[in-house]
Amino acid sequence: GFQRSFNRVYESFLTDDGPDPHVVAVKANNPLGSEELVPVLPDEYLGSLVLGVYLNGNWNSRRVVYTKDSLCFAKADEGINTKLDEIPLHEIVSVQDASKDQEDSENKVLFNNAIVIRTVSDGYNSGRTYFLKCKNSSEAERFQTELSVLSRTAKKQKLARSYFRRVQSQARKLYQSQPFQALTMVFVVTSFVASVAEMQTVRHYQEGSRTLGNVNWDRINEMFTALFTIELAFNAFAHWFIPFVRNGWNILDLAIVASSIVSLGPNFLNQTALRIMRALRIIRIFGRIKSLNKVVFALTRSIFPMINAFIILLLTASIYAIIGVALFGDIDELEFGIFDRALITLIQITCGATWVANMPVVEEDGSVNARLATYIFTYTILSNWVILQVSVAILIEAFSDASRKMDRDDERKAFEKRKRDGSSHLSPVEPLLERITRKFGDDGDLSRRLQALFQVLDHQGMGTMDSKHFCEAMKKLVRSPRI
Repeated sequence: GFQRSFNRVYESFLTDDGPDPHVVAVKANNPLGSEELVPVLPDEYLGSLVLGVYLNGNWNSRRVVYTKDSLCFAKADEGINTKLDEIPLHEIVSVQDASKDQEDSENKVLFNNAIVIRTVSDGYNSGRTYFLKCKNSSEAERFQTELSVLSRTAKKQKLARSYFRRVQSQARKLYQSQPFQALTMVFVVTSFVASVAEMQTVRHYQEGSRTLGNVNWDRINEMFTALFTIELAFNAFAHWFIPFVRNGWNILDLAIVASSIVSLGPNFLNQTALRIMRALRIIRIFGRIKSLNKVVFALTRSIFPMINAFIILLLTASIYAIIGVALFGDIDELEFGIFDRALITLIQITCGATWVANMPVVEEDGSVNARLATYIFTYTILSNWVILQVSVAILIEAFSDASRKMDRDDERKAFEKRKRDGSSHLSPVEPLLERITRKFGDDGDLSRRLQALFQVLDHQGMGTMDSKHFCEAMKKLVRSPRI
């Protein structure tokens, strides 16, 4: 209905022959009375016309462009991409005949065929009143009627979106509250304990059933699956859409819950793999306890620096495995007969296992097997005393860097929250002033920056600005925190 209302306004200003696919002939309802061809982007702009706007005691020609959310103004000779000002349609208080508000005859003549648009006092336009002049009374009446309809429609749309956002905000606060998170943790831990108990008694199930005594584990899994599905749906509603999908823990929750739901399906599916996925429910606790989340984040950030050290360790073990097959393959075929057996043997030594019994370092006559002793000694020094120690050092350094990064991110988020709440003592204009006055190259660069700022603030396009219009422009420029 909102789109159709816009189309009616759009079509009311078209020529009788109908619009061209690329160029629309618009009747220019301005004091000059000219007609011109105006390019219209169909996805963004729904209509364009030229009207007279009353500014500083004079009628000024301005292009008025309809979008799905607002009424935009631009200079008539610069096209539709140079927006000077706009009126959000849902903030229009009234659209009336401007001549009816005038008492003397001169003003009635001045505002003949004009409409007055009043905006909300605490809105984007700070309660400013706009006067727009049409070509004749019939077009002014039609323009007034259609704009009123669009404004009411936009208010209904805004009210519906506002209600949804209020409900979503309340749901987000409830989901992030400590009681709700504690209840979720109880469900997660209880589910994990149930999985442990199920696996402990898995060999004692009755034939053809997953029931042990009076305990039916399938019904218990269905109950937890239903609870976690409801929790995930509530989480998705509270944080929909971008905040939800950007959180890796939410994606993990979605995968685990989806696998749990699939496990309730037909028996031809791989039930063993699905039960393994159900055991991963306990991982969800890491995303909800901040201290555990910090450890997991630091460990994941440490994986890539550790890969290089593990590659060096693997290459060292592979080289010694090749040497071991060449030296000891005939002596101990079980441990060094082929490459993969030798590699597994060396990995066991790296993990602290004792040397293989089939190849003692000390011979039966009491002498030491120098070749075998040198092989073991050098490999142990390189793998256990050098490479593993370096790997631990790399892990600690990466873990510390990740922890410091998380602390900095927490401080930044806390600072941003203080600014949003208005508890910060920083002026909302300070970032703008700092960018302009401290980060310029020379005097010419500073002048260009100030001129660009003035052009942004000059919503009327008059080249001058008084204190009232400056305050209104600054309010539009910086929205949060509010000036």
